[in-house]
Amino acid sequence: MRQSSDRSMRRSVRRTNRLLPTAFRHGTLKGVAALFFLSASCWLEGSETPRCPEPRPNEKYCVDASYQCYNIHESFCANGQWSCESWATHPPAPPEFEDWAWRCEVYSCYAQGIPRWPIDPWPEAAPYTPPDPASLTGEWALIADSDDIIAPGCEKQPRQYARGVTLAVDPTNPDVMYTGFYTEKWAAKRWVTGVFKSIDGGRTWFEARANLGIHGVPMPDVPGPSVRRLFIVPNDPQRLFASVEYYGLYQTRDGARTWEFVDVWPGYYLEVGPAGKGPNGTFYVSSGGALFASTDDGVTWSQRSLLPVYYLRWIWSFYFDRRYPDRIWAGTMPGPDSPPTEGYIYLSDDAGYTWIELGRGLASSGISAMDACGFDPDQMAAAGGSLYLSSDGGMTWRRAPTTVEGKGTVSFVKYAPLPDRCRLYASDAGWHSLQWTEDGGATWHMETKQWLDDVFFNPFVPEMMVGISVDGNRAFELWAKE
Repeated sequence: MRQSSDRSMRRSVRRTNRLLPTAFRHGTLKGVAALFFLSASCWLEGSETPRCPEPRPNEKYCVDASYQCYNIHESFCANGQWSCESWATHPPAPPEFEDWAWRCEVYSCYAQGIPRWPIDPWPEAAPYTPPDPASLTGEWALIADSDDIIAPGCEKQPRQYARGVTLAVDPTNPDVMYTGFYTEKWAAKRWVTGVFKSIDGGRTWFEARANLGIHGVPMPDVPGPSVRRLFIVPNDPQRLFASVEYYGLYQTRDGARTWEFVDVWPGYYLEVGPAGKGPNGTFYVSSGGALFASTDDGVTWSQRSLLPVYYLRWIWSFYFDRRYPDRIWAGTMPGPDSPPTEGYIYLSDDAGYTWIELGRGLASSGISAMDACGFDPDQMAAAGGSLYLSSDGGMTWRRAPTTVEGKGTVSFVKYAPLPDRCRLYASDAGWHSLQWTEDGGATWHMETKQWLDDVFFNPFVPEMMVGISVDGNRAFELWAKE
C-alpha cells in the first residue's frame, strides 16, 4: 500500500512539474509552486464537488430577507445549490421575479435616447371645442404625473422617472401641450429627457423627440437632451423652439414630430438660454450674456450684442412689449464671475443692439420670469426670489410684499388675460402655492396649495388654467383648474 501511494504521489508531482513554467521549475519558487499545484491536483483526483445546475432567474440573486430591494448581490454555488448567506434570501421566483427585478432596479431601461424617427402612427389632435363656462367647477385636479411619461423600452418599469421643467401650450388648441424634461449628470439613465406631447389636455403623453439632440454632445458625461425651455411661436403653433442644455437650440415645424438643429453660432450651445420672437418679427436666443437674432425666419443668425457685463450676467428670461416692436426686456441671473445675489433687469429699445441696466439693488438671485398686464401694460412684474413690481413701464422697480403670509420665494409670475383689471399670479416656493393679487401685492388670495410654474390660461375660457408642479410628490405633476 505504501509503495502504491508513493508511486501515485510521484506521478502527481511529475504532472505538476510539466504544468509549471520553466522559471518556477528551476527557480527558488519551485517548492512553493509545486506544493500549490500538487494540492490542487490531489483535490481534483480525490473529491467530487456537486455542480450547480443552470440557475433560475431569481436564483442568481440574494437580497436582504427583511427588505426586498436592499443589499442585492449575486448568489453562490454550494453543495449543488445556489445559496445565500444566512441573513439573505432569494427574490421571488418567476413569474413574480420580473416585477421584483424592475421594482428593485435590477432591470432598468435607457430613457434618454435620441430616436431617429417619430412614433408611427403619429397622433393628430382633434379640433378644439371650448367647454361651457357654466360647466366649470373651479377646482384644481392632478391631470398627469411622472408615471404617465413612459419612454419606449421602459413600459415594464413599475415607476417612471421624469422631471418636467417647462410647458408649452398651443394657443389655438389648448388640448395640445408639450413638456420638456431635464435631468442632472449624476442621474440614472432611466430618467426621461427630451420632449413629450399630449393632444388630450395632458391626460396622456407620447414621445415627441425624434432627432432632438442629434447634433451631438460637445463634452463627456453629459446626459441625454435635457430641455430647459420651450417656446411655441404664437402665430405658427406647429413651430416650437427647444433650448437643450449642452446640445443647443432645436426647432420643429411639424408639432414636434421631428426636430432639427439650429446653427446659431459656434460653441453657443454650451450655455443656450431662452428663445423668443419679438413684435418686429425677429427671433432671439441667448447664450450666457450674449444675444443672437435672426431676421429671416430663423435661416441665418448673427450676434446682436453682449450685455455690458457679459461674465457677470447671463440672460435667463425675455419679455417683449407689444407696444414697442424693438423693445426687449431681459431678466438675468448671476454669471460665473458675479456675486450669487446679483441678477438684474436689462432693457433694449433697439432690438438688442444696446442695453441699459435697471433694477440695481434688487438683490435678486436671478430674474426667472417677467410679464406685463394686458389691461395696463405699464404694470409689470418680475420673479427673482422676491417679487418685484413696476407701475411705470419698467423704468423703476420696487420689492413688493409677497404671498398670503407676507413672505416667500417667488419663482414665476403671470398676469391673467382679463379685460378690465390686472390680476397677478405668483408662484411661491417658500409656501408651496400659487397666489394672486389685484392691488400690487397689498393683499393676496390663495389660488391653490400647489407650487406651479409655467402657468397657462386658456384663451377661450380664461378661468381655466394649467401648470406644472415643481414641488409635488413626483418630479413631474400637471395640474389643471377645470
